[in-house]
Amino acid sequence: MKQKNRFLGTAFAIIVMMALPFTASALIVNPNPGAFFADSGAEVFSPSNPAVGIELVDPLSGEFGFYRQGDSGTLITIFDSADATGDSALINFDLGGGSGAVIDLETVTPQSIFSAGLGDIGFYLIVNATTIYSEASLNSGGADQFAAFQNMANPLSYLLGFEFIQPTGARATVALEIVNGISEVQISLTEPSTLMLILLAMPMFVFLYRRKAAENIR
Repeated sequence: MKQKNRFLGTAFAIIVMMALPFTASALIVNPNPGAFFADSGAEVFSPSNPAVGIELVDPLSGEFGFYRQGDSGTLITIFDSADATGDSALINFDLGGGSGAVIDLETVTPQSIFSAGLGDIGFYLIVNATTIYSEASLNSGGADQFAAFQNMANPLSYLLGFEFIQPTGARATVALEIVNGISEVQISLTEPSTLMLILLAMPMFVFLYRRKAAENIR
């Protein structure tokens, strides 16, 4: 009987473990651990108004920007392939009149115009015709290809890193960007499919509990 209960308990634990989200973590190395904390794991951010972006490292001249949380159809460019290391941009999330804008601070011209009221945002990088999102769930295979390193001296400043996955599975850091004026948003990792697996396992848990209680009564 004890062996059977142990078996059922193990089966329940396996089901719960399978229900937990799993993605291979990004391998992006913190380039300055003396100034930035370790990767926080954040994928979504709440922006201040205005925010400032700084192009730090982008050797492949990718396109960097932001999007509405969970919506890959709202890509808004901060830096494009014409921008270089050290370039900066001012992001005004509400200019009034229902619009916002990204201003290229080198040319003092609009880089992007967008609708205000985006809410929480994620960040993206387009490189080698592939779009990499800060939200792992939007990447191919749910891969984690993003890192967020919070500035030790300024909690609203982050060094953001993106990782490209080769067809062979090899990973390489392809861009580092700094964004000032954002804060992390904690989101639940429990998805509907996760809840379904846990609910399916609950009868087994109840059975074990009742069986144990009956044995104690005897």
